[in-house]
Amino acid sequence: MRLIVAFTIATTASLLSTACVSSPGETPDTWPSMARTVDVPTSFAPFDVVHVQWKQRLAEPYIYLDHIGDYRQAGPRIAELMTQAADQGAPIAGPPFILFYDDPGITPASALRARIAIAIEGDFTARAPLYLDTLDGANVAYAAIGGPFPDVPRAYSGMLEYMASRGWAARSPIREIYLTSPANTPPSELVTEVQIPWYPGG
Repeated sequence: MRLIVAFTIATTASLLSTACVSSPGETPDTWPSMARTVDVPTSFAPFDVVHVQWKQRLAEPYIYLDHIGDYRQAGPRIAELMTQAADQGAPIAGPPFILFYDDPGITPASALRARIAIAIEGDFTARAPLYLDTLDGANVAYAAIGGPFPDVPRAYSGMLEYMASRGWAARSPIREIYLTSPANTPPSELVTEVQIPWYPGG
């Protein structure tokens, strides 16, 4: 059973200092060549303004590697995910992403939970170390964050302010979708879509 841990506005903001501060691992022959765009203006550091919208995300099947431990070690495992997906003939349907389940401000680094993942389409039976699951449909606040991957969590506070102004409470997992490959994109031109699920009453 997948546990969903409620994030408060204050504790989620602590992700800014610790989450995903190393670039996703990649090689030119393992990163999927699938472009995906986000229908909001791209926001860049220092994130004085973060362009945020919300949408209803549809349910989506995906395969993943479990990751327990420091979030800084999650990104480099995307290369491992892509190698396993290729070896098993997975029908990939989008760019890779990471689901972050815990707040590093209150959870020890050794116990942090994440999933290194990629969407698939059609029937597929995953073999270990890959697992198969479906990402639940949800209302999500989302933004397109431009620049080096380690800068992405700095935009979280702007997204959370947008949610708080509407009385929405954040919940996990936070999803970072890596829309552009660092294999052929300069760090300053990378784009990551961040999705934060929410429910009324925050």
